[in-house]
Amino acid sequence: MTPFEVFRLDEWGLDLESLMGEFRSTFDELEWDHYDVVYRRVALMKSLLPHHAEELDAFHRDVFHGKRPLGEPVPFEASLDSADRARLFDIRPARRRAISKFVLDRDGDTWSSRRISMGAFTQNTDDFRCLPRMFAPMNAAFCDSDPLRRLLHGVADLVRRVREGARVLEMIIHQMSSVARQGASASNAPEGAHQDGVDYVVSALVIERHGIEGGESRILSGEPQRCIFNRTLLPGEGVFHADRDSGLWHDVTPIHVTEPHADGLGKRNLFGIDINVIE
Repeated sequence: MTPFEVFRLDEWGLDLESLMGEFRSTFDELEWDHYDVVYRRVALMKSLLPHHAEELDAFHRDVFHGKRPLGEPVPFEASLDSADRARLFDIRPARRRAISKFVLDRDGDTWSSRRISMGAFTQNTDDFRCLPRMFAPMNAAFCDSDPLRRLLHGVADLVRRVREGARVLEMIIHQMSSVARQGASASNAPEGAHQDGVDYVVSALVIERHGIEGGESRILSGEPQRCIFNRTLLPGEGVFHADRDSGLWHDVTPIHVTEPHADGLGKRNLFGIDINVIE
């Protein structure tokens, strides 16, 4: 097997309608990810006021740890001139997200899966994603649906192809909608090329693309990093690959509005899946 694999839902006997069906609208019901806004606003403030970097980093940590509300103004913003304040407030939410966790067990030739509760979401990384974040769970009826179970079992089979004998897996599935506005792009990877700190990932399984260009998935390898895979995944296509300590990093290019809907937005709806082998 190559270091990564592109798969299609129809190869597993699934199609988008059978997977999403009545749950397609849940993408528009997802809550906005305000942690991204804090991260990007703090990064801008640090570039404008580098002598306040320590205080800004402390504020960033406090918000993620729940010691300050997500909507609290960033320190020192009152000291900015009007142009920089406009830049700061132009940073708005550009991603909706919900997450749920599952454990999958192998018994003979079949998988079983069960949804388990989860608290704060953290990642085994050396950037801001190691800080705790709280996200709403995915729609419960969708989580318990047969098509989603079949999707998770298909991903588990991909793991078995590269990790023979794996029989207990933990998966965290991220339901996300990247939202671009006219004149403002949106990125699903504000941290740039990265790893997620797990054994394997489905870095993207695209469900829908509405009125956008961009959103090209990329996998990089080596030092210095070079791109070994780039593809604009179509609805129903996903990419699976190793993650932690693999020498692979993944990224995605920003999306831009081309043919906005009535609300002026363009969207890229997808799932990402973090996978750890337990046994």
